[in-house]
Amino acid sequence: SIQENRRVNVWGDALELRDFVFVRDVAEFVRLVTMGEFGGTLNLASGQSYSFLRILEIIQSVLSCDFETVSIPRTRPKVDQGFDIRKLQSSFPDFKFTNFMSGIRDTYHTILETEPRISK
Repeated sequence: SIQENRRVNVWGDALELRDFVFVRDVAEFVRLVTMGEFGGTLNLASGQSYSFLRILEIIQSVLSCDFETVSIPRTRPKVDQGFDIRKLQSSFPDFKFTNFMSGIRDTYHTILETEPRISK
């Protein structure tokens, strides 16, 4: 949408919160769990939630381009998501999640390398 129209539609005020995990962190965590002795259930979450509005600000800074954010009426109630990661942290104290902006930047550069039609 940003590439084609220079605009993004968001539901309501875009302030609901989500926790995102970089895909490479998921792969590394799966490797740690399968190679180790851990048993049980964990929330695989970074413990850091961002609003969609903040995410769009980060994307805009990484892409270095302007785009319009258009609010469309919400059709469902607002839901914030956050996760308790204390068990994950105590079970894997050396595991560090990729910083959100670094993950967005890395993803964008990977896309640029593999999809030449994408431009700034």
